[in-house]
Amino acid sequence: MLMFGFLVGVSLFGWISDRFGRRIGLIISCILNLIFMLAAPFSPSYWIFNSLRFFIGMASGGTMIISLVFIIEIVGPQHREAAGSLAIIPDGLAQALLSVFAYFSVDWRMYLLEYAVASVFIYVFIICLPESPRWLMAKGNGEKAVEVMTRAAKRNKLNTATIRENIAIALDEMMVNDKEIRKSTYLDLFRTKHIALKTISSVIIWISAGACYFGINQYITFIGSNVFITVILLGSIQIPTCPLAMMLNKTFGRKASTIGTLTVIELFPTPLRTMAYGLSSAGAKIGAMVAPFIATIDPHWIPSLIFAVLPYIASVFCVLLPETKGRKLQDTM
Repeated sequence: MLMFGFLVGVSLFGWISDRFGRRIGLIISCILNLIFMLAAPFSPSYWIFNSLRFFIGMASGGTMIISLVFIIEIVGPQHREAAGSLAIIPDGLAQALLSVFAYFSVDWRMYLLEYAVASVFIYVFIICLPESPRWLMAKGNGEKAVEVMTRAAKRNKLNTATIRENIAIALDEMMVNDKEIRKSTYLDLFRTKHIALKTISSVIIWISAGACYFGINQYITFIGSNVFITVILLGSIQIPTCPLAMMLNKTFGRKASTIGTLTVIELFPTPLRTMAYGLSSAGAKIGAMVAPFIATIDPHWIPSLIFAVLPYIASVFCVLLPETKGRKLQDTM
């Protein structure tokens, strides 16, 4: 149910983010997440608990996709590898902390309540975020983009004299028109053969990634001797792999060292970027929903074989994608 909520959330908030803005989508998803997380520990029945878990997943899915897209959009091509990879490190830290929270919790209600209270601190950062300048420009709102970028430049003690001129030039190059601004939908991800191939390939890659990532996690906890230590190790192993992924991407490019989050985000134009990421990562949630059933298959060599074969299938579809290393993000369709 949690992953089904993610599946709905990444698609819903992908649309909200691309239509109404990254900041609005992020604030809405975080507020909903906190409300349902605070309610879940007090569930009077199993079905109400499952319903609340669905909405927690939906809100969390929105927070996840919007935050990563936001990070990618506010940095230049020379820093996208570092920004995208380092942004995933907190996920490993959080997973490792699962064991710490669980070890000191008297029951599952206290366990979930601890997470809800901890989530309040997210708002300290959310309220300080500006709108993505790239999204503002893609929507034709040059004045607001100038305001946001001028504020950022002053904070970093950079020259602000040419910001307005540069944004005006960029808007002219983008040739933003009202029709494209107002009517971006998920159907646009299949409008041409070229973009449809990107979309389908990305979804298949993410299904494989989701099934393998969550499936191996659960598979190892089934065969491990101490679930607390196992969960800490599974979370901690992500921390050194993120900088490694950054170096591989920087050196060899995206196709040679595929990181699904970086590839998908950069493949699509700004008006469709969060929707594309949402649809693609929805594939990961489908894989994650299937993962527990794969991990529990007997004998044990069958799950191992499935998790070994899936990445090879994903790599075939990765070959069909164009390279994005060092290239400007596409701003219009």
